[in-house]
Amino acid sequence: MAGLEANSRKVAASMVVDLTLPPLGIPPPSGRGGCQSASVRYQPGVVDMGMGSATLVIVNEVRGGTTMSSTAEENKRVVRRIRDEVEEQGNLDAIDEIFTEDVVTHTPMGEFRGPEAIKEMYESDREGFSDSTETIHDVIAEDDTVSMRLTERGTHDGEFMGIEPTGKEFEIQTMAFFRLEDGKVAEWWMQPDTLGFMQQLGVNPEDLSEAVSAGDD
Repeated sequence: MAGLEANSRKVAASMVVDLTLPPLGIPPPSGRGGCQSASVRYQPGVVDMGMGSATLVIVNEVRGGTTMSSTAEENKRVVRRIRDEVEEQGNLDAIDEIFTEDVVTHTPMGEFRGPEAIKEMYESDREGFSDSTETIHDVIAEDDTVSMRLTERGTHDGEFMGIEPTGKEFEIQTMAFFRLEDGKVAEWWMQPDTLGFMQQLGVNPEDLSEAVSAGDD
């Protein structure tokens, strides 16, 4: 506890207990025993190191001077920018801020590298589905990885990967996983319901495969 005082670390806790401990920072007087009653109580964001009392604090694991919880929250914030700024606002310039220069993107249609490839992907999506939206349901972060569950919706009102517009709407569930390095996304795995997507648009999977192959040539 004295170390917490020395570091002036302000963190949050979630419990209140009473215990007996020596006065903090003061050695017990000779012959008088080593402990006295102390009330230990949670106060949000405050470490009270007063004599005879202390605030018991549950500290998250610390790496590089930053708590793991704060790093996880920052990683989630970075990942949410993809939906908020790129998908919803159409700000493709934000991709350079969100992703590393050598980012690797894994999709059911193949793997590609770099921010420019991600920009091309969003441009293609915008041409094929001008009203596309994403609804985020869950975002979970641990260490350098963030997972996300979302719903994608849109209308196929433009050419998409060689498929002429069908005018049909789609709504699919998607899972995505992101690995971050130094506050940027370095790797991205997309797990959309590709079969459900094609069925709702009335697209033959073979036609889509042929379009992907033609695009790679």
